[in-house]
Amino acid sequence: MSKIEVQYSQLSKNHIKFQNWDRERFAKLVEKIDRWFSELKECRILVYFTFHSEFIDNAIATMYPLLYAGSALYEKEDDDDFSSACRSGEFDFAIILKLDFLEIDEIAQAVNLSHEFQHVLQYSKNKRVYLYGCIVRPLLSDEIPEMDSPVEYDADKKAKLIAYGMFGREMVDHWIERNIFKYQQPFFPRFRSISPEEDYNLEDEVLKLWEEHRVEETIASLRTRDTLSDDERKILEMYERANDVNSS
Repeated sequence: MSKIEVQYSQLSKNHIKFQNWDRERFAKLVEKIDRWFSELKECRILVYFTFHSEFIDNAIATMYPLLYAGSALYEKEDDDDFSSACRSGEFDFAIILKLDFLEIDEIAQAVNLSHEFQHVLQYSKNKRVYLYGCIVRPLLSDEIPEMDSPVEYDADKKAKLIAYGMFGREMVDHWIERNIFKYQQPFFPRFRSISPEEDYNLEDEVLKLWEEHRVEETIASLRTRDTLSDDERKILEMYERANDVNSS
């Protein structure tokens, strides 16, 4: 099993949403999910609850590798606890949860956590494929919805497999149908359509999009420009990291 530590920012500890939060039950949920990821037995994962929504854009959870020096996460001045944990060298990855996570049901919590654990596995198995997948996602956002990008689809497929294993197919399918009606969001119909047993090769799917959309040419063009947006700088940073044989 992975080495997993759950931490809470000081603000989140004192937030009213935590008054009835069962930390022991959550720790057991994390442990159950970790059992589905035997390949991560050497990984050191920080699961961190934060009150600061700027860590995450339009999501309840996200994953960051902490394996490279200079990560922007190391300098989050508004959350010294988290920045210290990132700089400590004690963790390889951080799974960050917004306090909204406390308000969703247990199946939704398991789906979100499993999805982020799969991102950890994707990076651990092939850093280059994972980072190329993260680069492709924003570059093709007008053509491919984020949740249909290969790294996201693969993570949702694993999350559905784990949900079936933990709660049973009938209960999970009923949960999906209920939420399709309740929330009218595109995620749930798409999640219903996913077959966990599908033979899906993440590397093939990422590299196919990479070649089809000539991403190398886009990278070369970005390198010639004097002025870049924050997103474009992140793309170049991910590309350099993906191809740095000396970095983890």
